[in-house]
Amino acid sequence: MKIKTDFITNSSSSSFLVVFKEFPTSVRSLKEQVFGERKEFPNPFADSWALSLSREITEYWDTKMVAEYIFDRTRLATTEEIEEFWKYFGEDDFGRRDPSEFEGKPCAIYNFSDNDGELETSLEHGDVFRRLENYRDSQH
Repeated sequence: MKIKTDFITNSSSSSFLVVFKEFPTSVRSLKEQVFGERKEFPNPFADSWALSLSREITEYWDTKMVAEYIFDRTRLATTEEIEEFWKYFGEDDFGRRDPSEFEGKPCAIYNFSDNDGELETSLEHGDVFRRLENYRDSQH
């Protein structure tokens, strides 16, 4: 009989296609579009994690810090990348969309994984882009 002795994860990731009102050229413009006046971004799992892990967990992040994190990963999505998103990700969750619907729109594609720490887990599961048109595909 074989026994697995190394670490086993149950990680997930999500891809997001986000349509900005105007493409963010600074952390400030991204923060305004994503968070508005909000000062904190919550960790949706803080209570359950703290209990199960018996350690202190971040309950909220400063939205400026989160905006910096997202901005560092922001670039204008190409037509090809948008086509790939719909080809591999979006169709099951949102129905077939013609990528040409997004031509000329300021779009970005993000990937967040709960295997990459507390903040990424919150970004993946925390409805961070709720103020903007966005499409999320979960790869669980």
